Amino acid sequence: MRFKVQSAWWLILTTLPSFLFTVSFNDFKIYKDCPRKLSFKVMDFSKKPSEPRPEPSPARSRTLKVASKIGIIGERIQKEIISARELGREVSEEDFKKSMKAVVTKTIAGRGSIEKKHRRRLLRELSDVEYLLKGLPKVYRHYEHPFLRNRYVCSKGIPDFLVRLYDGWYIIEVKNVAPESIGTVFITAKEKMRFYNALLRDRLSDAELRNRLLPKPKAAKIVFPRASEPEEKIQSVSVGFPEFPRIAKDIWNIKCSAFVYRSLPQLTKESEKCRVCKYRRRCRGGEVLDRAKPLPLVYAAAKLDLMERKGAETPLKFKEVIRLFPNEIESWGGPRKIKPIELGLKHVSNEFYPLKREKIVLNAMRRWRL
Repeated sequence: MRFKVQSAWWLILTTLPSFLFTVSFNDFKIYKDCPRKLSFKVMDFSKKPSEPRPEPSPARSRTLKVASKIGIIGERIQKEIISARELGREVSEEDFKKSMKAVVTKTIAGRGSIEKKHRRRLLRELSDVEYLLKGLPKVYRHYEHPFLRNRYVCSKGIPDFLVRLYDGWYIIEVKNVAPESIGTVFITAKEKMRFYNALLRDRLSDAELRNRLLPKPKAAKIVFPRASEPEEKIQSVSVGFPEFPRIAKDIWNIKCSAFVYRSLPQLTKESEKCRVCKYRRRCRGGEVLDRAKPLPLVYAAAKLDLMERKGAETPLKFKEVIRLFPNEIESWGGPRKIKPIELGLKHVSNEFYPLKREKIVLNAMRRWRL
């Protein structure tokens, strides 16, 4: 038991920088529901766990594994369509159904009742493939799992595909959910596509795959392979969040205050959700939060200054960061708070602000007034 608790604590120390020092879609989703929920998430995530989570039952574990495989099947089927369209091949319905059956059978292997039930249902719901095949008439190029990045607010995302169609580049996200769940899932998926669209509209944003810059997409498409209605199978989302930069800055302020001072933001009024919120007993007080700047950018700025003074890229020591940006380090709790997660923080900084792209670092510093 002691080993498991210690392992969980070290896992949190290594994953905390990525969660704390980036702005994700999940952060946006929680913020729009209630900003204080994001504060509580930071507080609960950064404290040492008292005991590990209980293991799920064998039947529940098998169901979860099958559910995960169903999502993988959706991506594989869509990849097969995209690859065929990119090569200019016409795929007949019969050939595609045979290929799809092989993918489903191979992915959900096993003779158990859970596996058999899901295989039969998937093949039945995926049988109407005509509109799915016609939805992408011509594909000129595609990339799988590109890395979308906004360097201004340290925000990122990884969609399923980046595809070039006849009228430009598009993000494609596949949701292989049951027909009765499409309405609920579409709301969340649409918000996620809006997040990706807004993330890429800043001049300090880009798309990348294996250190290679990719074209920026103009919009996004959500694919539901199991939809019963043809018009539901492929849906487009072209709008973003107009308030994206303001919300991202608020998220930075919330994360910093919760991580350092365990303080909550002010709320204008109590909503109906507050009555059933699990944090209701802890939700007391509230104050105007101090402005926080992204620490990955602070690290990149310190590294850039060191490189300019010494003429080459050299390992950055923590005392150099404190000397150059004492106020920013102090606003995040000082060396005691940051030192335990410094390694992960450096990784996030290198991910967003490589020094070979010096102009990007300087532009981000200028906009944050560093």
